[in-house]
Amino acid sequence: IFFGGNRSGVAGLQGEINWIRKRTETELSSQAIRIDYLQVPVLLRLNAGSDSPSGFVAYGIVGPAFDIKIADEIEGVTLDEGFEGADVSLVFGGGVEVARIIVEGRYTKGLRRINKLFESFTDIKSQSFTILFGVRFN
Repeated sequence: IFFGGNRSGVAGLQGEINWIRKRTETELSSQAIRIDYLQVPVLLRLNAGSDSPSGFVAYGIVGPAFDIKIADEIEGVTLDEGFEGADVSLVFGGGVEVARIIVEGRYTKGLRRINKLFESFTDIKSQSFTILFGVRFN
């Protein structure tokens, strides 16, 4: 769910509420790790193109995101104390919007160590690339 963005202007502030699932495997033992977050990004959006809701616009976004952990799992086992309860990340991306249909790509780089287990062994920081498809209702 997103709101704002000032579609008809050059610049705007865009807020979002996202449910995100991040998955990976450890390099040493190939264990599957899954962490679910409630993510709240606050993004600066820069628009170029038509200001009509049915027109074409290309845009870029950048800003911080605040991630709150809602679940985690390693090889099917929940470890409530295995990972930090929150993360802060930077989001960079861009997209196009045509006739209220949105296609967007974004890169998210975590800024904090998210692992509590093995903290003396290694620091785990999240990063992801996402492709989003959406529909604007307003």
